[in-house]
Amino acid sequence: MFHRREGQAWSEVFAGTPQVIEMPSMPSIEAVSFDRGGRSLFVTREQRPNPLLRIDPATE
Repeated sequence: MFHRREGQAWSEVFAGTPQVIEMPSMPSIEAVSFDRGGRSLFVTREQRPNPLLRIDPATE
């Protein structure tokens, strides 16, 4: 995950080091989304059962 300050150029953002977020051991992860506050990620997969997992990168 890359962190961007307001007004920071995207080229500068992507030149930096990303935060690595450990993803759950789940086959076929299909969708990843942030909550409205941008603090948590929600992850699900395409195969059933389709669990919806919450990941809090700040605590990773």
